[in-house]
Amino acid sequence: MKREQIIKCGGQKIKVFNCDPEKNTQCDKEFCMHNINAIDGLCNHTMNPDFALEIGQKAQKKAYTPGRKN
Repeated sequence: MKREQIIKCGGQKIKVFNCDPEKNTQCDKEFCMHNINAIDGLCNHTMNPDFALEIGQKAQKKAYTPGRKN
């Protein structure tokens, strides 16, 4: 089971999930909180539930190459 959150952005409500960077192949992780090479570690969410952490699961910090989809 995945935990969803609702965030407000530009007056809209968006459903997001805690991201599992290992599953998220569409992200270049340039701003990922779990990327030790990130420019700014600001992001830890995804809108795609297929890329979400399960409840109780934690993402590991890892070196990804920013700008490259891993």
